[in-house]
Order: sequence, then C-alpha cells, then structure tokens
Amino acid sequence: EDKKEANTLNGKIILGILVLQDLLAITIMTALNVFRETDAIKMLLVPLKGILLVLVAFIFAKYILNHILKFAVRYAELLFIFSLGVCFFFVELAPMLGYSTVIGAFIGGVTLANTGYKYDIYSRLKPLIIFFNALFFVSLGIQMILADISLNALVLTLAFFALCFLIKPLVIYFTLRLHRYDMKTSFIAGLNLAQFSEFSIIIISASVLTGAVSNEILTIAIILVVVRMLASTYTIKYDKQIFAYFGKYLSAIDTLLPAKKSILQSEKISNYHVIFFGFYDLSRELFSKLELLGKKVIVIENDPDNIKILKKERIPYIFNSVANPY
Repeated sequence: EDKKEANTLNGKIILGILVLQDLLAITIMTALNVFRETDAIKMLLVPLKGILLVLVAFIFAKYILNHILKFAVRYAELLFIFSLGVCFFFVELAPMLGYSTVIGAFIGGVTLANTGYKYDIYSRLKPLIIFFNALFFVSLGIQMILADISLNALVLTLAFFALCFLIKPLVIYFTLRLHRYDMKTSFIAGLNLAQFSEFSIIIISASVLTGAVSNEILTIAIILVVVRMLASTYTIKYDKQIFAYFGKYLSAIDTLLPAKKSILQSEKISNYHVIFFGFYDLSRELFSKLELLGKKVIVIENDPDNIKILKKERIPYIFNSVANPY
C-alpha cells in the first residue's frame, strides 16, 4: 500500500497469497480446537460452531451493518466507537463458540471490510491499529526467553531462516513461472513473500497451551518473525534494485523449467494505430468505438489470466510488459 503497488500484477498476486495464508492459518487454528476436545460429539461441534460464526459475520455484513453505518458515518466519533464495538462483539462471541479471540478479531475485521464503508472505518481505526501494532511487538519481546535457547535451537533457527529467505522465494518464483507469469513479476512476488507470518506466532502459542510444543519453539518462532520482518522491510523497499542485480542470473535458472508452448503472440507494433498497456485498464466501450473508427488496436499484457480473455475475444495482444526488460 505504501508503495502504491496494490493494484499492480505482482501486488495482486502477493495480496492473494497472503489472504490465502490467513485462511489456511484460520483452518489450522480450527483444527487445533478440534484436537483439543476429547469427546467425539464436541469435536464434531467445533467446525459447526465455526460455520455459525462465519454465518453471523455474513448476515451482519450483508443485511445489518450497512444500514447502521450509513447513519454512523456522519459522526466521526460514533463511527469509531461503533466499529470497535463490532470488533469486540466478535472477540467476545468467538470464545463462546470454542474459538480464540484472535479468530474473532480477524472475522470482525473481515466483516467490516465487506461493508460499503470500509475505507471510512479504516481511516478512523488506523491510529489505533498502529498503536496496537507497537504493543504486539512488546508482547513478542516479553515472550522471548533467551536463556532457554540451546545450541540445537540456534541451528534450527538458522535452518528455518534459510528456508524462508532462500527456499520460499525460489518456490514461489518457479511456481509463478510455471503458470506463465513473467520473470520480473515472479521474482518480486517471491521476494516480497520471503517472510514469516504473524499468524505463525499465534498458531505456535496455541500449540504451547495444548502442550504440543515447548516454549523454546515459541521463542525460536518469535526470533524468526522479528528478524525476518526487519530484513523484509529493506528487501521490499529495494525489490526493483535487487531484481536489476539478479535478473541476469534468472535466465539461467529458467532453464530448469520444463519447456512449454509459448503463449506469446507475434505482432508488429507498427501495424496498429493504438496501443493499450494492460487489459486491466482497457475500456471495452472505448475499444469498440476505436474499431468502428477503423483503428487497429493492440494490447500489451503480462497477466496470463487476462491473456485468456484476450484470446477468447480475439483481441490482438503481445504477452509482455513495458516494465519488464526480459
């Protein structure tokens, strides 16, 4: 968001993967709640209670909140208090249904995000979010017991750090390349996702409470999250410069990928009167008017999903990007 890249192709890929990770984390938290129960009937009720929690959130977002927020948005203080009230409602409701307050808070946020006033709410809650972010890091520091860390734990920490910093970006890079995303988009997405999620702390904390893992593992997780978070601040800030340095080596790495039929369409730019950069910004009405005027239009696009649409509608295209030098 700070770099104004949320609507870029790599930005949409990154946000999509992060949302999927959050959903998987919620699923894991649900599984932990299930395994905590010893009675078979209670185990079956945990997922049903989760469905009930989501159903309540859906009804609130779809049929209730928009009507109340339409009035509350007129008064800044009322909007602030009411939004907090919605969050705390789900924070209180989740434990009643056998879920953690974290899941309740997450669902409360998702509920507010699916109203028509999410930007107004976010602008009011942002100072409070920043304040609690600071407290989150304080809580991480409090949970770190460095005296309990053994030599084996330090080795494990370094191994996990290498896994996140080196292996994870490569896996994401190869996955995106296999799905025909261009080199730059794949590299930047992998680099931006080379970090540990805060949800990992929450999941491990829940596992400590159940006795599944030791406090030492929690300390390792906190160290990994904090160190990688500090490092990712700079890798995200300078991702373009890092790509410029490593770009020359990526072609050699790409030889490891299996050969596939190219989706490039060979077209000469000189044969066209109008060039659209990106199908995302293409106005179908404008495109039709240009065709009626006898103008030949071509689209420069680097999103494989949009390429499929262009193929289906038989719109001339070139699979590339103005920002991609390869």
